[in-house]
Amino acid sequence: MSEDTSNPYSPPASEPLPPLAAESGEFPLASPWTRFHSVVIDGVVNLGVVRLIRFAFSSAGFPLVWAESGAYASGKNYLLALLGIIVFYAVQSWLLCRSGQTIGKKLTGIRIATMTGGKPSAIDLLLKRYGFSSLLMFIPIVGGIISLVDILSIFRKDRRCLHDQIAGTQVVRVTG
Repeated sequence: MSEDTSNPYSPPASEPLPPLAAESGEFPLASPWTRFHSVVIDGVVNLGVVRLIRFAFSSAGFPLVWAESGAYASGKNYLLALLGIIVFYAVQSWLLCRSGQTIGKKLTGIRIATMTGGKPSAIDLLLKRYGFSSLLMFIPIVGGIISLVDILSIFRKDRRCLHDQIAGTQVVRVTG
């Protein structure tokens, strides 16, 4: 069959692009449940470290009462959230930058990768991926809605959350 080059509506003669690595099976995507388990493990680790810090402060004589109400308590809650973010970065950032894994991801056998399977940069991981999610929690109401959309987007076909799209990453199973 000869190709008619005079017809501007004929399909292109080149071969289609190869599928993305994740679609070809070369980098199998992590399941939503594995990602969920990873986040739970990271949350438990983070909570444990925050509890140790609170215990250290209370042992040193600093009263940490979080059951108050009003504007003062709201400020304390923001400070506690900020402490949680700082602790997460302090505990996880070295592992993230080294292997694309948090403690939870390491234990569940998954890692964060670029769309070509490589190791993401520290800026992509710490600022774009985790910084985006961390800042959302400080926006009243809207932050919660965006966070919910971010989390639920894991059930799409490409299994990428909003923070994955912002950072240009995907979460894949560790092979071998």
